[in-house]
Amino acid sequence: MKKNLFTVITVMIMLMGISLTTKAQPSRYAVLPTGKKLIIQSAVQYGRSNKGCWEKPGGGSMAAKGDNIRVWSLDGAPTKRFTLVRTNERGWYEIYIANIPSSRIDVSGNKNIGIWERNGGDNQKFLFKHLGNGRYKIYTKSGKIVNLENEGAGNGVNVQVWHDHEGLHNEWCLLDAITGKAILPIGQATAPEVMLKGVRVPSAIYYIQSAMSFGRNNKGYMQFPGRAPEWYRKGNLMNIWTKDANPNKKFYFEKECSSF
Repeated sequence: MKKNLFTVITVMIMLMGISLTTKAQPSRYAVLPTGKKLIIQSAVQYGRSNKGCWEKPGGGSMAAKGDNIRVWSLDGAPTKRFTLVRTNERGWYEIYIANIPSSRIDVSGNKNIGIWERNGGDNQKFLFKHLGNGRYKIYTKSGKIVNLENEGAGNGVNVQVWHDHEGLHNEWCLLDAITGKAILPIGQATAPEVMLKGVRVPSAIYYIQSAMSFGRNNKGYMQFPGRAPEWYRKGNLMNIWTKDANPNKKFYFEKECSSF
């Protein structure tokens, strides 16, 4: 086996301060009141209608545990009232049905949001990022967000976990169950537990291709233009080009931080 055999993988990185991430929770989180009864409504419907509110299916018991949370029109049902409780990790909260303290909102199968008994696991911990005016993104431990399936907010639409991106269907309003007003954070903070974390990359030589071209063509590969020795001249700007065997398109990843 040749000593210089290298592994070719495709990654998407930033050009400056290269950072590879798997868990993209925000470093700033909202500090929220606990013990209050809340209504969780989609920002798509907030201020427009009484639809888009989380509801536990199957009535006010644990008989339907495992069923997905869906959104429905607001009424007086206790299954549309939720309460937050702090965990032992700063910034992370558990969510339970207000009249069933032993219940927890739970991520099942890395996609569905359902109801289950409390187990203290990461699949029952959520982080809230305040976007302003009582609107929040809700993050899971996997770095994904809680959103509405197919961007809808009509009765019966499923609440799920999805990749972080922008849009009202990814945002939620926390409403006081008594006043109906949006709840603002009582503070914001930064904690080591929610800082971006990298993924270990073996020291090797890599090509780096844009995700726009990956799987479609052989374009979009990072390179330093020119030929040696010009291409590694100090201050030379990187660009992208079609893949070939030139060494100016190959990059060596070397571990630098002992704690990473």
